Amino acid sequence: MRARTNFRKFVRIGIFKFQYNKKFAEKFELKFPLLADTKAEAVRLYEAKGIFLTKRISYLIDPEGKIAKSYDNVNPAIHAKEVIADLEKFLVSGQ
Repeated sequence: MRARTNFRKFVRIGIFKFQYNKKFAEKFELKFPLLADTKAEAVRLYEAKGIFLTKRISYLIDPEGKIAKSYDNVNPAIHAKEVIADLEKFLVSGQ
């Protein structure tokens, strides 16, 4: 079952330049936008600054722009399934 909620956008934000993000998206055949945060403004706002690199964090942001769920220490092997399960919970709860 695919979750259908008011959560409609998925983006990836990285501190790398546009060219790097473009190559990354092409290599992995991504179908969503990758945004370049070269000044690390989103990194600071979303508290994703690590010691050497940015933290691998994901957020579900509700239609009002509020963080509905935060995922710290993302495991790429299972993360998509986690997000889909949570979107389905939001669907059931009517959020």
